[in-house]
Amino acid sequence: LTKHAEYQQKFLRQAVELLKPGGFMTYSTCTFNAFENEVNVAFLLREFGHCIELVPLSLGNGRPGLPGHGLSEEQRGFVRRFDPSDMELDCMGFFIAKFQKRKKEKRAEALTLS
Repeated sequence: LTKHAEYQQKFLRQAVELLKPGGFMTYSTCTFNAFENEVNVAFLLREFGHCIELVPLSLGNGRPGLPGHGLSEEQRGFVRRFDPSDMELDCMGFFIAKFQKRKKEKRAEALTLS
C-alpha cells in the first residue's frame, strides 16, 4: 500500500507545478489508508508549503483527519475523511483535501522584504 502513496506523490508534484497561482487543487482518494491521505497532505505541505496552502473545506459531514500522521490539529480540521467503520456516516472509504497555490511564493516575499 505504501507504493500507492509514492505514486500519488509523483502525481501531486506534477499537479502543483501545473497549478496556476491563485488556483485551487482538490486531492481526494477512495481509501481510508492514512499513507495515501493525511501523510500525502503532510508531504505536500512539507515539500511545497512555500507555494501552496491547505484551505478549509465547506463540508458539514465527514470527520477530521487522523492524528499522528504529520498534520497539526488545525490542518486535520481542514481535511475530511469518510471511514466505513463509522456507522453514523454509512459510507465507503473516502478522503478529501483542498489546496490553493499562493499568488506569490513565501520565499520570494521574504527576499523582497529584506
